[in-house]
Amino acid sequence: SCLTDSHAQRIADNFSHLFSDFSEEFANSTLTEDITDQTDSVGWLISNGTDCPHPLGSVTLSSRREFLDAQATQPNLPFIIENVWHDCTNVFTRWKFD
Repeated sequence: SCLTDSHAQRIADNFSHLFSDFSEEFANSTLTEDITDQTDSVGWLISNGTDCPHPLGSVTLSSRREFLDAQATQPNLPFIIENVWHDCTNVFTRWKFD
């Protein structure tokens, strides 16, 4: 079966919550242990002006533990979902920190 619009929106909202009101408890209840994240904007920030190139389109984080460790060092930010698109198995969002 395919994702519905409401399921895709919920996934996007959960993703937003991970950055705007982070808690390890919510992350553990929301993310699978083997989650992968591909975020070109983060990859660009990692690579911009550093000697640590991170090619666009590559995996940014490859496990829940990596996400937890990275996010625990970041402040909560107002994470605004601008748009949500999806196909049967993927959700794509356009977002901004406000």
